[in-house]
Amino acid sequence: MARKKSLMSAEEIQEMANVIIEKEIQPLFDTKEPFQIISAVRYDPIVNEEGITIEPTEECFFLIDRHCSRLNLSTSYFGWKVQVSKELLMEKLIESVKAAGESQSLKCRVYLDEQGNLNVATDVIPAKPFGLFEGLKPLDQYSSLLWDVVVSPEPIGISPFTSFKTTNRGHYNKIREATLKGGPEGRPQEVLLYNTAGQVTEGSVTNVAFYRKFPSYVGPEKGTLKWITPPLSTGPLCGVTRAELLAREDIVEDRLFLKDIKDGEDVLLMNGIQGVVRGKIRMVSKSA
Repeated sequence: MARKKSLMSAEEIQEMANVIIEKEIQPLFDTKEPFQIISAVRYDPIVNEEGITIEPTEECFFLIDRHCSRLNLSTSYFGWKVQVSKELLMEKLIESVKAAGESQSLKCRVYLDEQGNLNVATDVIPAKPFGLFEGLKPLDQYSSLLWDVVVSPEPIGISPFTSFKTTNRGHYNKIREATLKGGPEGRPQEVLLYNTAGQVTEGSVTNVAFYRKFPSYVGPEKGTLKWITPPLSTGPLCGVTRAELLAREDIVEDRLFLKDIKDGEDVLLMNGIQGVVRGKIRMVSKSA
């Protein structure tokens, strides 16, 4: 007669949980390497009726209030005794824009360290002639290039460094280097990420949304079709454009699962530099 397998005691279960937390989970939250909190702010010049570029103002910086709020949310989370005023942020941004040339569109990378030092680096970027929310239009009215979105062959471990934007981005860089090989020539590329529970989280440089029935628990025969973005609890970045679209009710939060993602389907991509754009999913086998 087979012996019954004895159940683990509460103490043994707790001990096992402690080992898992110490060896598998805690390393995702800890880093001995110094890092900076970052935010990428888009600048677009405003030209008056005479064709002259006006002095940079708040209106030139896409979602500037949300960038400032996220910087301070990030410092609070990491326990830094630092808060960034909007006045200081604007001062640094305008200074960097004038140094780079205020008549062109710019990506302004804001770097903030634990001592409160704030620096900005700029890069010239293309203008957005069809607007920063073009991706919300029906696909037959979308004029920009469709992004090629490749599904990552491996899950990503979630941590504060996926939830908050910092210079600790090795996990994203590694996945992009391993995944973005080949693809349609001339199209911007992105990697679709998912966590170890098989839940879609984000792109490597964007937040994402898929067109689905909402809410999902009512089943496919009910609900309303909406653009759905993964909740922050699944591990994505608290993106500024994501927050804006949620506030405008252009997107809603619900869980999305990798098993439901189809090759060739539409995906909404969003970040503080590109605004809202469209992409197409491309499934790639691990052996490819």
